[in-house]
Amino acid sequence: MQAPDWEQELHWKHGRDPKNILGRPYLGQILLRLLRRKRAGLWYRLALGRRELLEHFTQTTQCAFDHGGSFSLASAFQRHLNGPEPAFGVIHQPALVVWGEADRSHPDTDRASIRRYLPQTRMVSIAEAGHFPELEAPEQFAAEVRALFG
Repeated sequence: MQAPDWEQELHWKHGRDPKNILGRPYLGQILLRLLRRKRAGLWYRLALGRRELLEHFTQTTQCAFDHGGSFSLASAFQRHLNGPEPAFGVIHQPALVVWGEADRSHPDTDRASIRRYLPQTRMVSIAEAGHFPELEAPEQFAAEVRALFG
């Protein structure tokens, strides 16, 4: 799923948080806690390819917030997307990477960069899907997975 190499991940992170506000411990968590309802809706508007799913995704997320759910992007930025590149190594078995073409949150991401770690990757793009191709185009996504293992 939408997995570029480390350099491209950091580039994406910088595009989402250019002033490194979310990258600041405590401040990032406090701000997302306060703004989570608004930010979730804005995120879906940017990331979803199928507009008819916007209300469903947003309502489901708001319900999760009502029941104690959190928006942990700041923690992810602080813990997992910083520092030097981890020693991922190279995996030589066949792999599938699926990108949604309609994901506007990754406009400049070099999608083929993942081949640094997965040289035998089959890259698939789903035109009508955004950031969540497995949810936005489940039949096409499942067909691609079956084709890999078929």
